[in-house]
Amino acid sequence: MGGEVKAPARRGSPYQAPLVIVLLGCFLGFLAASAAPGVPAETRQAFFGIAIQVNAAFLLAVFVMASFLLPRLTDPGRKGRYALNLTIDAGIFFLSMMSSTWGFFVGDVTAHPLNLTLVVILSWVVGLALLTDGIRQSAQVPP
Repeated sequence: MGGEVKAPARRGSPYQAPLVIVLLGCFLGFLAASAAPGVPAETRQAFFGIAIQVNAAFLLAVFVMASFLLPRLTDPGRKGRYALNLTIDAGIFFLSMMSSTWGFFVGDVTAHPLNLTLVVILSWVVGLALLTDGIRQSAQVPP
């Protein structure tokens, strides 16, 4: 009867969701990559061919996001931080695209399929987590 005391609302870390995405994606990526050595070479080549297109789409998304965000930021510190994060993300997807190209052309000859598949899938997971975190942070950018 009187003043009931409520506990303050607990907020999670802003990096909680991307961290969950990365951990779950790494686990599923390792499971998928572990199946790669048993898959026929034609199927792996088709995967790497499609992976090139996926990486290109991710890379395009990073550049679209950069072209939207960076001109709207006025604070030089925030602008530099966003530019650095987007540059790292673009680098991750570019390296993944090159790994996919390597796997498409000579993957069975020079590299173990598990390693190359794992590199491609993990780069997708980490790059996607960075991209979604950038989208989350962009909510603070004025229109």
